[in-house]
Amino acid sequence: MDIREIRAKEKELQKLETKQQTTPLTKEDEQKVVAAIRRLTNEIKKMKKDREEELANNENVRALQEKIENERKMGGGPEEADR
Repeated sequence: MDIREIRAKEKELQKLETKQQTTPLTKEDEQKVVAAIRRLTNEIKKMKKDREEELANNENVRALQEKIENERKMGGGPEEADR
């Protein structure tokens, strides 16, 4: 799952939402746009969930996430150095 695909879908979703809000549409056209928005929203959610699962199953990513979490708990994360 590529993050670029997710971002492209999110951009497409934003365009549809803007179209719905700013363009006068017939009831039929509005229903089509709403259906497309709903479909895209569900696709994006599924893609993000799949990506999270894919990352969670990756040993290197899991080790890095654990390291980051431990650093946060100890208060030694990079956010602290910026303050």
